Amino acid sequence: MPVQEFSGSIHNCHGSDARGSGAIPGLAGKPASVLLHKMQDMQNGKETHSTIMPRLIKGYSPEQLSALAQLFEGMRP
Repeated sequence: MPVQEFSGSIHNCHGSDARGSGAIPGLAGKPASVLLHKMQDMQNGKETHSTIMPRLIKGYSPEQLSALAQLFEGMRP
C-alpha cells in the first residue's frame, strides 16, 4: 500500500506539507531515524508529550512507520 494512502491522519494535524503550525511540530526534513524512534516511542507509551498522535500511531505496522519516516524525511522543511 502506498504511504500516501495511510499518511492522511498525520497530514491532518501536521499539514499537507508536514511543516506543522503553532504547537504542532513540523516533520518535513527531519531524519527518518529520529522520526521512526519518536513514533515507536509513541506506540510503546514512552512519548507522553503528544495528545492525539500516540492514539493514532498505535494502528500502524512497523513497515508503515518506516515508510512514514522516509516520506517526511524526503519533504522540504
